[in-house]
Amino acid sequence: ENEKSLIESNARYALLIKNESKSPVQLYYLDEQGVRKEDYSLKPGQALSKSERRSISYIATDEKGKCLGQFKTSGNDAFVIIK
Repeated sequence: ENEKSLIESNARYALLIKNESKSPVQLYYLDEQGVRKEDYSLKPGQALSKSERRSISYIATDEKGKCLGQFKTSGNDAFVIIK
């Protein structure tokens, strides 16, 4: 049982994030203490493809830091569109 949990916690999933807005978007992930950590900046029309563990929380902001949305990875591949 513990071995299965360890394998599941190390599993990685495909994550595709696309900025369909007309402005740059900044992506942050939240660390274990809930602190924002800068991850990526996406230009308008730009997409990011990466592999990620499950249960990682992300926040997307505009250039001024206004939150545009948030999402959390699950145990599945995901496609996120920011408008």
